[in-house]
Amino acid sequence: EPTTALDVTVQAQILDLLADLKTKDRGILIISHDLAVVSSVADRVAVMRAGRIVESGPTRAVFDEPRHAYTRALLDAVPAEHAKGTRLSASAASAADDAMPRRPPGEVILVAEGLSKAYTGPDGVARAAVRDVSFELREGETLGIVGESGSGKTTTGRIVLGLTEPDAGSVRILGRGWAGLREREERELRRLVQVIYQDPLGAFDPRHTVRRVLDEALRVAGVPRGGARVRRSVELLDQVGLPATALQRRPLELSGGQRQRVALARALAPSPRVILLDEPVSALDVSIQAQVLDLLADVQARTGVAYLFISHDLGVVYHVSDRVLVMKGGDVVESGDVDDVFHAPRHAYTRELIDAIPRLDTRRVANTERKPA
Repeated sequence: EPTTALDVTVQAQILDLLADLKTKDRGILIISHDLAVVSSVADRVAVMRAGRIVESGPTRAVFDEPRHAYTRALLDAVPAEHAKGTRLSASAASAADDAMPRRPPGEVILVAEGLSKAYTGPDGVARAAVRDVSFELREGETLGIVGESGSGKTTTGRIVLGLTEPDAGSVRILGRGWAGLREREERELRRLVQVIYQDPLGAFDPRHTVRRVLDEALRVAGVPRGGARVRRSVELLDQVGLPATALQRRPLELSGGQRQRVALARALAPSPRVILLDEPVSALDVSIQAQVLDLLADVQARTGVAYLFISHDLGVVYHVSDRVLVMKGGDVVESGDVDDVFHAPRHAYTRELIDAIPRLDTRRVANTERKPA
C-alpha cells in the first residue's frame, strides 16, 4: 500500500518513480487494494481471497477478461465514470435495478461564508490555512471537497464542526452559528452536525462494546435509558446492515468495514442534518469500500442527511458527490456541479488533479453497460 495515504498528485509522482525503478534491473512486488494503481505499474497480477490466489496472469489479461467471480466483483466495485449513480457492491448485483436511490436536494441546511484561518509558525510568521471559503449544503446533497495535503480541507471541516474558530467568516446550520453560543445551545447545535473519520478505531474507546458506544451517543441525543436505548441501538445497527449481536462486540473484534458501519450508526444516533466524512473509505479495500459507499447513499436517500465529503480520492468523490469544491493553498480555486468540474475543468490545478488520477482502463470497463441514475 505505498500510495494509499497520498493525495493524487503525489501518488502520481511515486508511481512514476516506481516505473523508473523497474527499468534499472529491479523487480517490484506491490501489494495494494487500489486496482487502478496495480493496473498502472504491474506487468502481472495475482488476485487473493481468504489466503488463496484465485486468479493470476498478465495484468491486462486478468483485468480485461477476468475468469474468477471474485475478480469480476472487485473490478465492478471500482468507482468509475460509467458506474456513477449505480451500486458498486457485489451484494447488489442481483437487484432488479442497480441504480442508486436519489432524492432531489431540499432546503439549505448549512451555509459557510468567508471562512478564513491562519496559524503562526515557530518563526512567528502567520500562514493562511483557509482564505475566504464559502459554500452551501442542501438537504439530501453531497458536497465533495478535494485538494492536496495542506490545501485547507481539514481546517475547513474543523470550522464547520465548530472545533476551530475562524479568524473571519461564519458557519450557520439552519440559521444558527457557533459563535456566542452557551454550552447548552452548543450541545443542541452539535447534534445536527456529526462526523465520521478515516480510522474509526481511533475514535472508539477500545474497552467499550458497540452497545456502550451507541448508548453514549443516544444519551447525548436525549433517548431515555434502558429498553428504549437498546431498541434504538438495534434499529441503528439494522440501518447500517449489522446484526443485533454486534452490540456485544468491541471495535477490535470487528473488521474495518464493520467499524465504519458502527461509526455511521453512532453518527446517525442524534438524527443529524449534516454528516462530515473525512476520508471515510480510504483505509478500506475496494469491495468493502463499495459496500460502505452504497450504504451511505441508501442512508442519505432514506433520511435526507447532507454529506460534506472530504477526500483525496477523486474517483470516490466523483462517484458520491453532487457538487465539488477544489482547494489549493487554502483557497477554493474551482467549484460547481461535479460533472462540469470533472469533465470541463476551468482551472489549471483542477486539470492537474484530474490528469493525475490513476485509471483502470480495460476493455471490460469500457464495455460495461450500467443503468443510468
